[in-house]
Formats: sequence, C-alpha cells, structure tokens
Amino acid sequence: MVVLKVLIENRRALHLREIAAAAGMAPSNVYRYLVSFVEAGMVSQDPATAQYDIGPLAVELGLAALRRMDPIEAGVEALSRLIYELQLDGHLCVFGSAGPTVVRWKGRPDLAVRVQEGVVLPILSSATGRTWAAFHATERSKALQARDIKRIGARTGEAPKAIQREIDEKLASIRATGVSWSSGELRPGIDALCAPVFDRDGLMTVSLTLLAPTAGFDPRLDGAPVARLRAGCEEISRRLGCGATELLRYPWRAASA
Repeated sequence: MVVLKVLIENRRALHLREIAAAAGMAPSNVYRYLVSFVEAGMVSQDPATAQYDIGPLAVELGLAALRRMDPIEAGVEALSRLIYELQLDGHLCVFGSAGPTVVRWKGRPDLAVRVQEGVVLPILSSATGRTWAAFHATERSKALQARDIKRIGARTGEAPKAIQREIDEKLASIRATGVSWSSGELRPGIDALCAPVFDRDGLMTVSLTLLAPTAGFDPRLDGAPVARLRAGCEEISRRLGCGATELLRYPWRAASA
C-alpha cells in the first residue's frame, strides 16, 4: 500500500529508484511488489521508459469509489463525529440557487443551538456565508456579495468601497487560515466556526459549521474545535477524491503537510 500511495501522490510515472526512495524501501523489495501489481492491473509499466504508473484496475477502483461517495452523506457522518467529540452543535451547507443553504443539522440532545434545515444564510454576514464567499468564486456568489454590500451600506451608511475593503480582508484571512468565525452575528451569544470541503477538482462542495454559546466556545486557531474541524473537512475532501496537490493550494493545509 505504501508503494501504491507513492504513485498516487506523485501524480506522474516514476522509475523504480524514485518509488523506492519515496517509500523508504529497498529497490529489490519494491520491484517484487511492482511485478505483482502489474500482473493484477493495479500498476502499469511503460516499456519505452521503464517507468511505473497507476494501472487500469486502480483507475476503475477509484472511479467506482467516487461514484459511491455522496458529499452530503460523508459530511453528515463527519459532522456527527465532531459534535460527539467536541460537544457542540452544527450544520452542513451546500450552495443553492439563493446562496449557502442548510441541508442537515445535528445537535446535542441536552442543549442545542437549533438551525432550521432549508434556511439560506447571508453570504457576507455569517461565518458559513463568508466561507463560501472565500472559496466559491462563481458568478452567483459574486452577485450575492454585491447585493449584501448594498444592504450593509444602506444599514450602516458606509461607502461600498470601504465595505468591500473590509470584506476583502476578512476573505483573505479565511483563505489563509481555512476557517471562518463569527460571534453573536446572527444570534446574540452564539458563536459559529465554519470550514470548507473540496471535491476531486479542488472546488468547494459543502461546508461544515460548528455552533455553541460564546461562553463555551474556543475559536483560537490552535484550539481543539479549529483543529478537529479542519481535520474532519480534510478527511472528507480526500474521500471525495481531492488529492494532495489540490489540498496544498491552501496555506493552512500546506503548513499541516
């Protein structure tokens, strides 16, 4: 499995010596594994270059796994684990026609911060919305941001350019840290922490948000909720086919790796 992982993560054909070095194994041992993998179809070898690459059976296996993987189902599974481990509440969102939309909510049986499924969250004035604004750069997302800037300006009297500068700074921070946090923004006394999940093309597909009363929430970047939320979202991203190269586009994942 270590040998196959080397071929997967390098994303190019490799010579025997390169695979052995990356796997930390003797070339003679790696060669025996590769012979078996080639016979099984998990690995192929170019006769002209003698380089090894992922074989047809491995491709079929990967495609079959992707066809079976539902991002919402995987996200709900991860969210349930996070809520159990951290004793918080949370929800999963997709980007619907009206914006970030809650499709699943999970909460503790004793004290829950309830969020109605089907609710559309504001894209610039919620932790979840800003996460989508930071990583989901579609025309629809940009249109919703422009609409919210007008609303914020009408409410506060600020100039649109000044609001845009503030938003740009917040979104840049979210891209750099991988999480968005808000305190009492939609509900007084309730904090929210959100992180993105990416698909096999490195595009954001769902978001996970943790919720709790302010007094019981640790929003620090080195705190347990941030660390566990990041890890959970990265696990789902990998299950959805997002490779190491796509994940390393983002500074916090590069630092982790």
